[in-house]
Parts: sequence; structure tokens; C-alpha cells
Amino acid sequence: MDSVATLPDMQTVPRFAEAHTPPAWGKLFLLLFTFFMVGHIQDAIQLLDSVRVSLVTGGLAATAWLLGPGSFPDKIPLQIKQVRYVLMLLGLAVVTVPISVWPGGSFDFLTGTYVKLVLFFLLMVYWCRTLRDIHQVLWVCCLSAFALMIYGLLTGQASDERFYAGSTMYDPNDLALMFVMILPLILYLLSTSSFGAKLLLFGMAFLSLYSIMLTKSRGGFLSLMVVGLLFLWRGRMKKLSKFAVAAVALVVFGLLASSEFWDRMETMWAPKTEYDRTLGGRSDTWEKGLKILLSRPWGVGINGYITAEGLSHGGEGKWSATHNAYIQVGTELGIVGLVLFTLLLARTLKELRHIQSLAAGPSPPGNSLGKLATLASSLEISLWGYVMGSFFLSSAYDGLLYILIALS
Repeated sequence: MDSVATLPDMQTVPRFAEAHTPPAWGKLFLLLFTFFMVGHIQDAIQLLDSVRVSLVTGGLAATAWLLGPGSFPDKIPLQIKQVRYVLMLLGLAVVTVPISVWPGGSFDFLTGTYVKLVLFFLLMVYWCRTLRDIHQVLWVCCLSAFALMIYGLLTGQASDERFYAGSTMYDPNDLALMFVMILPLILYLLSTSSFGAKLLLFGMAFLSLYSIMLTKSRGGFLSLMVVGLLFLWRGRMKKLSKFAVAAVALVVFGLLASSEFWDRMETMWAPKTEYDRTLGGRSDTWEKGLKILLSRPWGVGINGYITAEGLSHGGEGKWSATHNAYIQVGTELGIVGLVLFTLLLARTLKELRHIQSLAAGPSPPGNSLGKLATLASSLEISLWGYVMGSFFLSSAYDGLLYILIALS
């Protein structure tokens, strides 16, 4: 890995002497916080929600970060461009509160959600220093999504019209995107794990595909097609593994998918109603969002879009969300915010591609560069799933997105 760090254009996290290794107990709480941050299983299980597990684990992880070794540049490495972009987005969220269409709502979201998300991002950068650290985070992300899947299936929600998995945080479209983004991470771990772990991961891959099918999400299905094509084309797994995963996908969508699922998917290229022709009403919402962006290029304030949209038609009728992460950022944080968000994604994808180009061709077992390239490939494919799916969802402040960027 040292050879990678010395190559031009590669960014490195500050390195500590062994005596300045971050405390292990802090990373443990970070992993627990990650578990509750991804699947939000505590929203479905009352007991976990009542003891505020997310707040407790996140607070202890933040305490370990503040008290841990290292200077300010070690804990907030501004030489990493993605860190600068995230902090600039946070700065925009702060300065636009006074000019927000709903200052109180923007302030509450900023302090109650977004500041915590940015802190979580910094904690992830601080503790993830080796492949082993990253593997632990990936395992926790996958297990978190898996726990929510199992809860939803065991509570009989597979028979519902669309799969919610008992979550109050995710609707079926959000749920589908999360499973799509998790799938490349599962497949990466599948390529690096022992035989026993492979069996578990193979089952998780099957259930992820099955859950995506149950959500009947058209945007989720499009995102899955993008992820699947990239996995088969550019994924660094062995051909036999790719064939096995493709076979499982064919079983799920070829044998287990209902006629209702395919009827719903068919409306993407053969609209049957005005609702279908407007992409589930999204095209009208996007048009309104673009008009709001042009009328207030400095932004309506973080979490202020729904209020701005409602006010745009005098408060009458339904107040709609953006259903598009890019319009969401642009309208709420202004054109500058949209540029920063785009740069954040583009820079991350570019660097992941750069790492893979350094290890072009087969890598011998145990080769550090080959392992990094395989990891980079999986993270890139997962991010492309987000890029596609976020065109249909208000997901600009998605926790899993910030995890992927931090790991990248």
C-alpha cells in the first residue's frame, strides 16, 4: 500500500506513529453507529428506539474522536478534496439558514441531522486506515441492511403490495436504492472471504435481489441494471463468480418475480397512464424544482424545498419533495451547492478509476495494489448505483453515500 501512496495524484490519509493509533474502543462504537445508521433497524424495533442506540453509539464514537490522539489536521484532513467539499457543503447549509424559506426547519435539520452526518463522515475517514478497517465497515453495512431485510420478511411484509421492511425511514424506493448500493459491497466481501462467510454472503446477495424485486421500484430496477452491467463488464471477480451471481439474478427476476412486478416495470417504456408518462409525477416536480432554482439561485435553505414548492402554488394542494438528489441540492444549497455536490461525486469516481488503472490486468494473490483495485471497483460500482438511483429520489443527504465517499 505504501507504493500506492507515493504515486502522483494519489491522496493519503495522515499517518500516525504506532503510539498515536486511534483508540480501538472508539472504532467499536463507530461500527455500532454505522450499523444503526445504514439499516435504521431501530426505527422498526421499538425497544432499540426507546434507548436511543444511535445517539448513544454516535456520541461515544464522537467523544473518542475528540479525545483521541492527533492534531486538528489529523482529525479533519483538509488536504483530501472530498473532505473540503463536504465541509463547504456544511458551510453553505449554515449560511443559508437566515435566508431560508423556513429558517426554523432548516436550522432543525442542520443541527439534528446534517451536522451529525458530516461528523459521521469525518469519523469514518479518521478510523478507516487499512483494508482491515474498511472490511469491518463493509461487513457492518451489509449486516445492517441484512437485518432490516430479515425483519421485514419475518414480519410478513413480503406479501404487502410493496416492500417496506417495517422501516419508517425508507419508503420502497429508498429501500431499493439501499439494497442496490449494498449489493456490490456484498460481492466484494464474497471475493475476499472464507468458505463459511461466502455462504452467508451468497445468501445476503440473494435476499438483496429478492428485496429489490419486492419493492417494485422502477428507479431501483434501473439502478440495479446499471450496477449489474458494470459488475459483469468491469468487476474484478472471477468469471465463475460472475456467472453464479448472474444465475441468482435470473432466478429471482425470472422465476420469483410476479406478473405485477413486470407490469409495473413495463410502464417505464410503455406508459399506460399520465402518471407513467410523467415518471410517476416526477417530471412535473422536476420542472417546478428547476423554476425554483432559477428564481433563487442562492438556495431556499437546507431541507427547505418542500416548503418552497408548497409556497410556489400558494400552499394549495400537495407539497411535493424533489424526487431528485441533484435538484434537491441545487434548490436548497444553491447553484454553488450543486457544483460542490457534483464535484464530490465526480472526484471520488475519478480517483477510484485511477486506483484501478494502476493495477490493470490480473494481480497475483496477496498483491496490495490488486486488493485495493478490487475494492475500488466495488466502491465505484456502488456509487454509480447511487448516481443512477438518486435521479429519482431526494437522497442528497444519504448516510450510505457518505460512508462510500469516506471509504473511497
